[in-house]
Amino acid sequence: MTDWNWFFSALAQSAAAIVGIFAAFIITKIVNNQSTLNQDGSIAFYTG
Repeated sequence: MTDWNWFFSALAQSAAAIVGIFAAFIITKIVNNQSTLNQDGSIAFYTG
């Protein structure tokens, strides 16, 4: 009899780590856009 709890637990932790990494990149991008907005007074969208 195989216990699958370890697999689903590891899968959930890995998914949470990936989501956290993407959230960190998104937050960094938002902060950079806000600092650009504060510097020159216009809205700047970086698409590169």
